[in-house]
Amino acid sequence: MKILLTGASGFVGSRLLNTSELKKETRSVSLQKTAPQKVDFSGIQTVIHCAGIAHRMEPTPDELYFQVNRNLTLEFAKASKAAGVKQFIFLSTIKVYGLDYSSTPISLTTPCHPNDAYGQSKYEAEQELLKLEDETFKVAIIRPPLIYGPGAKGNLLKLMQLASGNKPIPLGNIRNERSMVFVDNLTALIDHIIEHQVSGTYLPSDSPTLSTSELMKEILQNINPSKKLLPIPKIGQQLIGLLKPAFAQRLFKSLVVDSSDSYSTLNFTPPYSSKDGIRLMCEHYLKSK
Repeated sequence: MKILLTGASGFVGSRLLNTSELKKETRSVSLQKTAPQKVDFSGIQTVIHCAGIAHRMEPTPDELYFQVNRNLTLEFAKASKAAGVKQFIFLSTIKVYGLDYSSTPISLTTPCHPNDAYGQSKYEAEQELLKLEDETFKVAIIRPPLIYGPGAKGNLLKLMQLASGNKPIPLGNIRNERSMVFVDNLTALIDHIIEHQVSGTYLPSDSPTLSTSELMKEILQNINPSKKLLPIPKIGQQLIGLLKPAFAQRLFKSLVVDSSDSYSTLNFTPPYSSKDGIRLMCEHYLKSK
């Protein structure tokens, strides 16, 4: 085995094990069951570290984010390096930038100002990992925006449920821009990073960006094509903003990621478009209903 994966039960990790071109060379380890110092790194050239605590809607102690996303990551990376691993790939997050939700694209030159424990813990983990990097230990950091695809949960699942239901959907005329990345584009990027044994920080995203209304129209096209979107009045947007400000930001505000530098540096082209990814996500949803 050449590749060791953590977080194999998660959304990205499970997809890597199932669809990666390198899946036959990959085995997984659970850091919940095995301490970093007890991990068997025999024959491992690359580690993909997907394990961590993602941003949660329910109350979560800040210390837990730092304990898992920063401290455990660093402990695992040090054990990897000591065992002779050559490359460490860290799945970070776009939230290291703090997310002010504007149409100004986030790029690799955008300053990082994380504004919650999740983003801060991931950012501090990145900084500590870079201190370990040398000629024998390469570190690659990936900062994805919203990841979607077959088996997606959260708000994307809610949108697909809305599409398949009978209730009207007042999500028309929303003119924001949102960057997302299809999970299979992300796994293809990880494969590419491994195959070329590169280091660096990368921002993945799909093209084109979609507004919330365009995203919902694509979902409807694949789940319930006869159903139409109703325009949402401004008073409705304002009311949601007052009652659920965090939800309103995700629904109405823009978040644009400029992945051009990352992809040109790597000479990488994502294999799927946004429409491809949404179609495959919806097909999986319909089959699993």
